[in-house]
Amino acid sequence: MMIKKIIIYFVIAMVLLVMGGTALFIKSINGLMIRNGTNLVSLYIPSGSDYRAAIDSLNTKILIRNKRVFNWVAARKKYPSSVKPGRYILSSDMSYLNIINILRSGNQTPVKVTFNSIRTIYDLAGKVGGQL
Repeated sequence: MMIKKIIIYFVIAMVLLVMGGTALFIKSINGLMIRNGTNLVSLYIPSGSDYRAAIDSLNTKILIRNKRVFNWVAARKKYPSSVKPGRYILSSDMSYLNIINILRSGNQTPVKVTFNSIRTIYDLAGKVGGQL
């Protein structure tokens, strides 16, 4: 009778441990990650960038609290093989999963280009090139 109680308590403790570990893992993947005092961050990934360059650009703009989890999520979503350059706006309520999905899909934010008093195509190229 006593051994049955010990086994039952042991099984309950293991189930609680697994549930707690799972909850911690899900929280780390879906947890908030931008901690720079603003709601929106503009991220530029240059043309020809690989995964390491994209992560370096990301690290200059935001604080990734758990880099191992972020890299794990990126690897599972196959982001290292599908880096797309462009301008991305990230908000403070995004999780690692949201950020990887936006970067992987190439869901860029348009760049607003303005120019005045353009006379030739070369003037236009100079103005647009300076703003991109």
